[in-house]
Amino acid sequence: MERYNDTNTPMLALVGVVSTILLFALIVGLQVLYYALAEQDFERKVIQIPTAESDGILAEQEIQLTQYGWLDRAQNKVAIPIDRAMERVVADLQRAADKE
Repeated sequence: MERYNDTNTPMLALVGVVSTILLFALIVGLQVLYYALAEQDFERKVIQIPTAESDGILAEQEIQLTQYGWLDRAQNKVAIPIDRAMERVVADLQRAADKE
């Protein structure tokens, strides 16, 4: 015969096991959410850098590669477009090969 103050051990064990499983599922779900948001934040901050600054740098480098200009007037050093420089190198190599 069951008394009023008797503990229902099977029900208590069932509630404990179910609570443990639910708590574990909640913790795993929160970790998955955290790592997904951390990955999005990393991509936004590191991978997708602002393009205005990088576009400006690329445009400046393009100008340096395609225009004539002085590097050092005191030593008479000039910059020439990269296409012209490559043509001169090829011509110098052909002249050197012809001399051999």
